[in-house]
Amino acid sequence: MSEAKFLPLEIIYQIVDILADDPPTLCACALTGTALVACARTNLYKHIAPAFSHQSQQGLLLSRTLSSNPALGTLVQSLKISERLCREQPLLTPELLPFHHLAELRVLTLYLVEISGVDGICAILAALPKLERLVCDSLLDTTHMIPPETTDEITSPRSKSRLALFPTLKELSVKHGHWRHAELAERLLLHRPSAIADLQSLDVSFGCSSEALAWVPVVRTAGARLRSLSMSMADRSPRLDQLSSPAITEQHASDHAYVLDKIAHCPGLQSLCLKYNPDPFAFVYIPYPHDLLDTLCDTLERRPPPWPALESLKLWMSDRDGQMPAVSPALCARLASVLLDTARYPRFDRLAIRVGSQVWMPGLLMWSSLAGPGVRVERGVIGERWCKAFAAFAHAPGVVLDVDTLHSPR
Repeated sequence: MSEAKFLPLEIIYQIVDILADDPPTLCACALTGTALVACARTNLYKHIAPAFSHQSQQGLLLSRTLSSNPALGTLVQSLKISERLCREQPLLTPELLPFHHLAELRVLTLYLVEISGVDGICAILAALPKLERLVCDSLLDTTHMIPPETTDEITSPRSKSRLALFPTLKELSVKHGHWRHAELAERLLLHRPSAIADLQSLDVSFGCSSEALAWVPVVRTAGARLRSLSMSMADRSPRLDQLSSPAITEQHASDHAYVLDKIAHCPGLQSLCLKYNPDPFAFVYIPYPHDLLDTLCDTLERRPPPWPALESLKLWMSDRDGQMPAVSPALCARLASVLLDTARYPRFDRLAIRVGSQVWMPGLLMWSSLAGPGVRVERGVIGERWCKAFAAFAHAPGVVLDVDTLHSPR
């Protein structure tokens, strides 16, 4: 670096920017002199994804850093937190990590994190007024493990009063996890509808559970601004869910009809992903009216078309011992007929099929995803079968048919 002092600072800053994905080198640059400190820090703190683990203390280190130098917090634009923050206090709370110093944070990803229920999530969001994207994946609510006095402190009136600063989200992803995410949907609808009114992307995926139904009103609230939507479309089984059915209360023919009717009120939709899981406890699949593809075709055939800007459709389906539940040649032909009609959907150019292979488990009396080396041999056969079913899309000019098998359970 002895000759670098003769280079213009603009060039040096460009060099440092190129090193954005090389933290060790950025740290070395920051130690060379005051001229590079600001630029190196900007790149070091812009995206933080520490390797938290059950034996890690990085959560406390990050908290101490932000508390001792709050100016660094304003440099953070995206933060990913995974697993436990530290051994002594694994629970994610505003007290552990000073989110109020992250005033410029735009993206927050929480993966395999222990939280104090919906109150804990709301308290965190209240401290992030500029947050645009929130990802909650496989969270664990440990509120029942916390002493009552600690729980009262986390959900204090002071925390709830700060909800006036609730951010306006543009992207929201809620996947799996053992926490009351349906309560989060309810709170957003009843108390902070402005937080979801500008949603452009929503992903609510819960495997074979029908819990995604609780998020349908959020879809309706986002309405015309929604551009991308991914939802679980599970056949509800009373052995899995005890939820009351909006499909019954609103007299829709099925849950699928209820969901797609609400999605039809999102005319700006460009990308739609439906993750379908037939009843895992039904040994024999019996087709019935208002199956997913049947209901989807009904919706697509509406006049005027509900999604004139639709570009991409992705379907997550199940293959069961060579059978294709909810898929028939007639339905595939019908879907192709409506989607390939350029008068209705002039922008449509991609159909993606993701297939999860399942086998019947006699001991468990349910269908289960395959695991083990035998899956790799079968995937090619499964892929060919599904490619053949949707072959009409492969032969359409300007349209891509993308068929692949899922490598892991949903």
